[in-house]
Amino acid sequence: MGLYEFRQRLKNPPFWLYKLLPMVYAFGGCAVLILLPNWGGLVSGGLLLVAAAQVTYMRTLGRGSGQRKRRSPDAVLVGMSWLDDYNVEHTDLDQEHIELFNLSQQILQSFVQNKGRLVDERIDELVTLLARHFKHEEFELEQRGSRYAQAHERVHRRILSKVRALHSGFKAGKVKRPALVEYLVYKAIKGHLLEEDAAMELERRRMERRKKKRETAKARGRRAGEAA
Repeated sequence: MGLYEFRQRLKNPPFWLYKLLPMVYAFGGCAVLILLPNWGGLVSGGLLLVAAAQVTYMRTLGRGSGQRKRRSPDAVLVGMSWLDDYNVEHTDLDQEHIELFNLSQQILQSFVQNKGRLVDERIDELVTLLARHFKHEEFELEQRGSRYAQAHERVHRRILSKVRALHSGFKAGKVKRPALVEYLVYKAIKGHLLEEDAAMELERRRMERRKKKRETAKARGRRAGEAA
């Protein structure tokens, strides 16, 4: 598993791990109390048990009070701004990113203005353009011989699968428009296409700098050896 793919998994831990968190705290606390019969073990184990009780209490409180409030359609609409940091130093890919970003902005504006039909038309266009862009990006990564090509392709497949499922559900009347807009614009476009792609590009540049430093050091070593 590459570093990039590992980071993706850290961002999306399995739900069962979240559900087991109080039990992990409680088990860890008991284990520390048993294995470390001293003041340090008493304090550490006690803190873990308190954490387990606190997490359990907060979850119970949330379920009992209806913690998950319904958000209004506009609640997901937080303004987005284009940043130079989103550039990946590839003219065609950067241009596609800007086009997808601009189309996402149009969807948000139309959504706020309650222009449902226009939103739906632009969503159809955005889904099509996103799939086309992913293919282009995967091709470019493969041509570069990028170490992240396969991991990135798997991320693309997962995102497109979710987008298409939501899109189909929306057309069938099973998914609300705000849910589709939120995932498509903020998860697929902003979260992955802009932020994660930019992060991957930054890491690629760091790797290249390290490689150049190693090559420079080797060249200096050879010259020093020849001079000796």
